[in-house]
Order: sequence, then structure tokens, then C-alpha cells
Amino acid sequence: MKRHVLLVGAPGSGKTTVVRRTIDALAQRGAAAFGFWTSEIRVAGRRVGFDIESLAGARRVMAHVDFTHGPAVSRYRVDVDAVDAVAVGEIARALREGAGGAVLVMDEIGKMEMLSPRLCDAVMRALDGPVRILATAMSKPHPFVNAVKHRPDVGLVDVTRATRDLLPAMLVEGLTRAGSCGG
Repeated sequence: MKRHVLLVGAPGSGKTTVVRRTIDALAQRGAAAFGFWTSEIRVAGRRVGFDIESLAGARRVMAHVDFTHGPAVSRYRVDVDAVDAVAVGEIARALREGAGGAVLVMDEIGKMEMLSPRLCDAVMRALDGPVRILATAMSKPHPFVNAVKHRPDVGLVDVTRATRDLLPAMLVEGLTRAGSCGG
């Protein structure tokens, strides 16, 4: 397994499910883990926005249909400051406190998150830093995501409904193997 793992797959394939199960399994092994994820905000069954939350417990509304300021992605406006506060803050914490065996989880590197130049810079610093990375990313072509996908230290794992239940155990094994930085 390569040093860093990028999960890709169609929407609804289970990338976030794999990430959350992997985080739980890492915790059971006592592995140091850092990271952030996004989740839907629903009102009366309708998606109205997205939260961004860190493993340290920081949480902000990242995007919402009622926001009147910020860049637009689809019908949402994005609060780039929320991305910076939560995601960039958590990456900085991982780089500051994470030892060589720590894992940084990023769910996800997507359109909304990439509106933050600070996040893009932080992701690149993390890829070059001491922590191992497990991240999810959009499948569609995007210059920043393509640059991450083509790094020699990043392995791509395609998540499907058929593979999502098997992946967490495989990922934990690969991410926690001492000295495992090869391809």
C-alpha cells in the first residue's frame, strides 16, 4: 500500500462509510488519528447544507442554501472561513502533534472544500509531512485533485457497494503497518 490513500467512487458508493469505519478501527488499535469530514444538514428530509467537523470536535456549517454570501456551488453558498477554521485547523494540528505513525483523515477533498486556497496549501503540506493520509475525493477531473491523484506516494482505491465493507480492515492494516511507505 502506498503511503497515502485516496478513496474515489461514484456518489453513494460508500466512501464516507469506509472512512468512518476506518476511523473507528484505528481508534480500537490505539492509532493516533486526526481529521475532518463533512455531513449533510437535512430539514424535513430535504438537504439544505453541509457541516464540517473535526475529530477534535470543532464543527461549523460549511455551506447552506440560506447563506447570502460566499462562493456558490450548485444551490449552496460556501463559508470558506468555516473550511479554514475546521479543516485547515485540524490539518495544522495533525502536522504539529502527529508522529510518523499518525493518520490524517480528510472526507472530503471536494468542490466546496477546494474553494479555500488555505486548505489546498494545507493538503499539500500534509502530503509532504510526517502523517499518513486517508482521504476521499471527487471522481470528476479537477486540477487540484488530479495533482493529488498523480503523486507517486498516493494510491487510489475505488470504492463500490461491493467493496466498501471489506475496505476498512484492509486500510487500517496498511495505514498502521510500521514503516510501510512503499508502493
